[in-house]
Amino acid sequence: RGKHLITPGYYFSFKVETLEESPAPGFALGVGVMPFPPSEMGSSAQASPLYAYEIPEAVVAGYGSNYVTGRKWHHSPWDSSSLIAGDKVGLLLTLEGDLVIFVNHNQVLRTPTNLMSSGARVGQHHLYAVVDLCGQTSGIKFLQNAEPPNVPLRYGKALERKFIK
Repeated sequence: RGKHLITPGYYFSFKVETLEESPAPGFALGVGVMPFPPSEMGSSAQASPLYAYEIPEAVVAGYGSNYVTGRKWHHSPWDSSSLIAGDKVGLLLTLEGDLVIFVNHNQVLRTPTNLMSSGARVGQHHLYAVVDLCGQTSGIKFLQNAEPPNVPLRYGKALERKFIK
């Protein structure tokens, strides 16, 4: 599936359904992928993470203008707190390993990851969607069988490292 696409890869999308009326300041949705199933989290040796950015090896964009990989925080040009009810958010992980975020079919973020470092093709990796309903976004609906926008991808600005103590 997806051979007609300009940029194939792993894709999922969802629609923002509900927002909190008075969200806590500084908190916003996080969206990303992880390379293992949720059933492997929270083993007896390790507690289940409370937030998506705490998941080892997860790559997550959002939480305002942030991007988190390897538990390292970077500043992102996309601010997830700008989402409103009805927005459609899509995440594409390209075959080269770039994470691309779309909002209403418009590319808002593209950054490299190490999730596809082995040079594998689609179908050779198992990746799992992560959506952290944090801050103002309180409800989403996954869009089944969605495909990424069939447009050439743009390269974005380099992400800045953000140090969090």
